Amino acid sequence: MSDIISSEVPILVAMGAYWRDGLVLGIRRAQRSNYPGFWTFPGGKREYEETMLDTLVREFSEEAGLHVIAVRAKVDVTQYTRGEMAYGHEVPQSCRVTCFTITEAAGLCRGVEEGTAAGWFTASEMLKLDLIPSVRAYLEKNWVGSGQSYLGNR
Repeated sequence: MSDIISSEVPILVAMGAYWRDGLVLGIRRAQRSNYPGFWTFPGGKREYEETMLDTLVREFSEEAGLHVIAVRAKVDVTQYTRGEMAYGHEVPQSCRVTCFTITEAAGLCRGVEEGTAAGWFTASEMLKLDLIPSVRAYLEKNWVGSGQSYLGNR
């Protein structure tokens, strides 16, 4: 594997793994996005002067129609460089992904973009889907035995 050196400033992304009754909320990405048709957690790019938590709350509302009420204090952060291979896929742009574990949200879950889908999955079901690399990394780090035991972010 070759070392990739980049001076590109990474895009900052916040996403949330919302767990309810042993299931996690997944969103299928639109065809016009990076990783078209892949599954992810609700989230997106940080806007100017937003904190990562602000980004999470805004994106969760926009993508899933849910209002974030509570998150765990510890988060997972994964950084990718454009061109590197992550779980068999070339990374299209440098990014730093902060994944929060959401413990409570309110509202009715809805997909808001044409061509997207939403669903509730066990970790083992989610790991069988085409996932963006940061979601796969989060699930593999926080689940043991393909979804049988949640480690959480303690």
